Amino acid sequence: MQTKKLLEYQSTLEKDRDQLLLERGKQTRLASTITEQMSREAQELLQLFGVPFIVAPGEAEAQCASLELGNHTQGVITDDSDIWLFGARTVYKNFFDKKSHVLRYTAPDIRYYFELTREKLIQLALLVGSDYTPGLQGVGPVTALEILAKFSPSDSPNQNYIVESMRRFKNWLAKKNKPDTHLTRKLRNVKLNDDFPNVSVIEAYLKPDINTNVQKLAWGTPDLDGLRRFAANKFGWSQNRVDQTLIPIMKKISQRSDQPTLDMFYKNKVVIPKRPNAVSKRVRTAVDKSKSKRLKEEVSLSESDSD
Repeated sequence: MQTKKLLEYQSTLEKDRDQLLLERGKQTRLASTITEQMSREAQELLQLFGVPFIVAPGEAEAQCASLELGNHTQGVITDDSDIWLFGARTVYKNFFDKKSHVLRYTAPDIRYYFELTREKLIQLALLVGSDYTPGLQGVGPVTALEILAKFSPSDSPNQNYIVESMRRFKNWLAKKNKPDTHLTRKLRNVKLNDDFPNVSVIEAYLKPDINTNVQKLAWGTPDLDGLRRFAANKFGWSQNRVDQTLIPIMKKISQRSDQPTLDMFYKNKVVIPKRPNAVSKRVRTAVDKSKSKRLKEEVSLSESDSD
């Protein structure tokens, strides 16, 4: 009886720990970005430049992904990989690194090369860890791909599919006398908590706190006098220094008949990464297995529709 109670206490503590990790992840991401004063000054500067913006109630990445999904923007500028779990379709990395080219990645390419949809990426996060979950100790990205290839359907269009796939994996892992395969050997010391998969983590990515009342985003014209005052007060810049920086941009904007774009302010070249040929044999095998499963499911569905 005492052992049973201890196991119950352990399970409760593990659930509480995972919930605290989820909340800590959210708060850490918010706290580590900008202070309230920095936020006010950034908003003022954006207004002076005529750059449209909205204030996100929660995760910036979640809000940016939502804007792209709603066709308010053409992509997201971030180096945070969690952006894909929030549903982004086009992501630009290294945007503020003057020593590097800007890299453009797209969700269709990730699916084409690695058979990973948004939902599968969330499953990947449950296995290897993310800002919201510690993942499974002893499971790396390659092993996680092998788990998805075995247990996840080709399409996981909603939360139920994500949970069911991970529960199938959990039930399989709990079985004794499993066949001696590479995967069973890799996972022989992996332990799962009772609350795996954590539904709260899945919901945090699929149903984030975002501002849905978004009007059409329209660029304005930079306020040169206002920018002069701002630069003088905040940076101690002289009017001559401000004018040397901004007047060429103002002239460039006046020559354009359409809406201003970020390429007016930024000159780094955008590069589309080449096809990832240099992947390990294990990765290729896992991806090929997922692709084969998808093709079989598509054929089965097609035959079912024809009947």
